[in-house]
Amino acid sequence: MKRKDRGCYCSLWQQSPETLIEQGVKKGYCGVCNICDQQGHLRHAPGAFPYTDAWCDQCFKVQSVINLLQALAIPMLVGSLFFQAWLFTGLAALLFGQGYWLNNDGKAIIRKLSRKLV
Repeated sequence: MKRKDRGCYCSLWQQSPETLIEQGVKKGYCGVCNICDQQGHLRHAPGAFPYTDAWCDQCFKVQSVINLLQALAIPMLVGSLFFQAWLFTGLAALLFGQGYWLNNDGKAIIRKLSRKLV
């Protein structure tokens, strides 16, 4: 990935290279990954969280996928809650309808059937 596409702080090598050398950062990188301690880049964390951290490319990609899955999980959770409510309401209406039918029309049908069986 190119530096300009990363949105990282590799320009710190021109501004204060002593700071990066003190932190053990090698040339071509601008940070050390906080997850795996590999050489990486200081950049905005993937997703909506407003913080900057040092990421190697591999950990950044993994975190991007995890963030995408989390972003998809929230609407799916809300959708499943609505589906459960809809399903529960539908089943309750069906059971109520069957009970109502059995109390009103079903008794006559049951009596006719019982007379034929006896």
